[in-house]
Amino acid sequence: MNRNNRIYNINKVSFLFSFIFLFTACDRNLEEMDTDAKIDFPDKVIYHAHILHKDSAQIQMDLRSPLIEMNQLVDSPYTLFPKGVDLDFYENNKPKPGYLQANWAKLNDATNLYEGKGNVILVNDTLGY
Repeated sequence: MNRNNRIYNINKVSFLFSFIFLFTACDRNLEEMDTDAKIDFPDKVIYHAHILHKDSAQIQMDLRSPLIEMNQLVDSPYTLFPKGVDLDFYENNKPKPGYLQANWAKLNDATNLYEGKGNVILVNDTLGY
């Protein structure tokens, strides 16, 4: 019986210490938190992407990028290509595609316009020269 009392006392003491630790370990200092800071996390992330867009059995666009981050749940949805993009876009009756290469790019999903930064190369042969 003496041994059981000792185990019971050890259990009570360990419970007391864990109870005290649980309620004193967390600090609820809310003044230090910056509630105005807004961080946009991407909704979808695609690694090593190679995307073909086809319409009427013809390739319209061929996109390659190591990383694509899609932000669709914001006021103005956009898609980021933070590690670069290689984009070939095909037009009807054109033998060579136009292309866009950049180290960083952003696609505004509402207007369908691309913005590129860092070693940007854009070729579009619309006049057929």
